[in-house]
Amino acid sequence: MSEILDLENHQIWNDLEKIFSQIDVNALIESHIDLENFTISDYWDENHVFYEKIISVVPLKAQLESFSLNIIFEDTYTRSLLKFHYLLIADVFEVEKNSERDSNKVIGGITLLYNTNLELEDEYWDIDMSSPFVVGKCRVS
Repeated sequence: MSEILDLENHQIWNDLEKIFSQIDVNALIESHIDLENFTISDYWDENHVFYEKIISVVPLKAQLESFSLNIIFEDTYTRSLLKFHYLLIADVFEVEKNSERDSNKVIGGITLLYNTNLELEDEYWDIDMSSPFVVGKCRVS
């Protein structure tokens, strides 16, 4: 029986933490979307409804929820991607500071995938279309 590799205190974690600490994760999301005037086009929700446009009715805040290093094994090579997942949160403090209402302010999330040169490779959206802070324009059949 082969020995199980113990990674709990491995140097790799310190190396990854050092790499990620040098990346300005706020600049990544702010350069990708306009949090003050959030709009996306051509979105399919989980119920397979197509929205031509989705608009947030309030400014948003982005909160980094997780980041990871993904290694993808292709037929003849491997490549690495940096994955950042952000929560998109309605910035409604001013609107609700005098209100006792505690509504769910998370309108969804976005996952951004970057190559090792920090060039955007792909993005994945997950928007809660039932949120009172977003309005969607559906395509009429």
